[in-house]
Amino acid sequence: MEESFLPKYDWWMVIVILGVLGMAAFLGYSFMVKANLTYEGYFPIVILVFVIVFMLFTRYTVASREIVIRFGPFRFRYPYSSIVRVVRSGPFQGSGVPVSVNFSFSSDYLVVLLKTGTFRAVTISPRDPERFLRLLSTRGVKVEAQRSGLGPLTADPSRLDKSPKGMIK
Repeated sequence: MEESFLPKYDWWMVIVILGVLGMAAFLGYSFMVKANLTYEGYFPIVILVFVIVFMLFTRYTVASREIVIRFGPFRFRYPYSSIVRVVRSGPFQGSGVPVSVNFSFSSDYLVVLLKTGTFRAVTISPRDPERFLRLLSTRGVKVEAQRSGLGPLTADPSRLDKSPKGMIK
C-alpha cells in the first residue's frame, strides 16, 4: 500500500523565496521593456514559474519497496535497500552531510541517509513526519526520532574521524 505526503511549508521560507524571485522577475521585465529587449528579461519570470511548479507539485510517497520523491516534473526513487537510516532534524541543524539534495521547504525536515550515490543524503519535509517515519519503520528502514547535537551525520559510523572537528574521512 502506498501513501503520499504533501510537503510542509514554512511561511517565512515561502515569502523569502517567492519575494526574491518575484522582485527579480519584476526588475528583469522592467529592464527588458526599458531597454527594448526581446527575451532576456523573461528569464527571471521563467525561474519564478519553475519554482512555483516545484513547490506545488512536490510529493513524498512511501511505496512498498521505495521512497518516491516527486519534485515538480521529476521523480526520484530511493529503494529501502539503499537507505541507511532516516533521521529527524531540527530547525537550522543542517543535513550534516557535505553533499546532499534538499527537497524540503521547511526548516523542520527528515534526513534520508543513503549507502551509495553522488548525494549521500536527501532532505524531505512531509507534513506528517511522525506518520512518515512510522510507515518507514514498518518497512524495515532504521528510523531515529531526533538528531542529537550538531555533529556530522554519516552513512557509515566507521568513516567518522575521532578528531575534535569530527570530519568525514
